[in-house]
Amino acid sequence: MNMTKLIELYPNAQRKKHPASDEKILSLLIENEFLWIEKNSLSSQELNLLEALFPNTINATTHVWYQFLFENKPISLDNSYRIIQLHVTPRTGFLKKEWQETIREMFFSLEDFFFYTETDALIIEKKQTGYLDVTELNGIFLSLDTDFDITTQAFIGTFHLPTQDLPDLFFEERKIFLQEKQHLGAYNRTTTSSEIALQHYTRETIEKSSLMHSYREILKQAEMEGIILELWRNLGNISSTAKALFLHRNTLKYKIEKFQEQTGFNLKEANDLLFCYLILLQN
Repeated sequence: MNMTKLIELYPNAQRKKHPASDEKILSLLIENEFLWIEKNSLSSQELNLLEALFPNTINATTHVWYQFLFENKPISLDNSYRIIQLHVTPRTGFLKKEWQETIREMFFSLEDFFFYTETDALIIEKKQTGYLDVTELNGIFLSLDTDFDITTQAFIGTFHLPTQDLPDLFFEERKIFLQEKQHLGAYNRTTTSSEIALQHYTRETIEKSSLMHSYREILKQAEMEGIILELWRNLGNISSTAKALFLHRNTLKYKIEKFQEQTGFNLKEANDLLFCYLILLQN
């Protein structure tokens, strides 16, 4: 059940960015927002059902970063921090406590770590020399997924300067993660803003464009989609792309030149390669 449907059912409910501190109000975390509903407007059956459908597993009093991010309460910041968002899908008998203990052992500058729903957790990390990069983190989460029989999708936030605007920055990163996590692959389930920014910020415009749909058909007919994606991954380097595609370098050069004759797009030029890549971001 989504936010729109719930508001139709409970027209007096309010959309908020943070949970309610008043115990008389039920706060439901739905996608990127909270829905406030006065408990006295609900039957006991409705209350129990909504709490079961949208569980909040946080004891906010023990996590100052939860209070800071979700309740806008002040916090003392003395360094740059990044927020790592995790979405965990258990299969059978998830050993959550043991998994959390293992995670804590791997982050030497861990500030806070908690689940805010049954399946979503946040790692708050202070910037220190030797922090783990995205490739290392992806390897760690894949290994833990095997050990604990779970599937973890992760969004590695940027190290932000110490500012009270951090909650707003977090909510934008969270919105990106919620919208893009469905596109993460089976063996690369860890991503960052820089990896998916183009896709996230251009998708709606591209999907609404008849011209871009027409270009997509041109690329499809030319059977160049795989080559364009691999060229992009290899920063336009023909030798590296040919190796990745198991093609002879001259064969790849011929295909690129043939594609230019057919479409006018020169994939050796950065602007043309970027444009063709953007075309392929359509679902």
